Amino acid sequence: MRKLKKEASVCDETGIKEFVKTIHTRIEVTDKAFLLHKYKLFTVPFDLFMPMKALGDETRLKILSCIYKKTNSTQAIAKEVGITEAGVSKHFKIMYKAGVIHKRRDGNFINYIIEKKVIDRIPMDVYQYLNK
Repeated sequence: MRKLKKEASVCDETGIKEFVKTIHTRIEVTDKAFLLHKYKLFTVPFDLFMPMKALGDETRLKILSCIYKKTNSTQAIAKEVGITEAGVSKHFKIMYKAGVIHKRRDGNFINYIIEKKVIDRIPMDVYQYLNK
């Protein structure tokens, strides 16, 4: 556990591009894609990889379901999903960085809204990637 925390702090300090170099020699990160070198070069575009990664968790999908029904605050979603507000905020941060949701301030609350264009674009991006 300590080793993971140390590696996470090193990643935060150096940035993901530099940290990935220490993990494995076949993984490379550029501004636009993750490059996975095996026998040939596989390029995964960020606009496909990040939303897929953000949606690859059951809890985040439950949170998105709550947001889809109606615009909710962190407090309301935490009650509905059954996790802490801090846990919901952590998942929101991941989804926000991936562009899957956006924020809107409403007084003392921040409401989260699904970026439907990003969600709708995922199947098209997958087919474009597969048809290369």
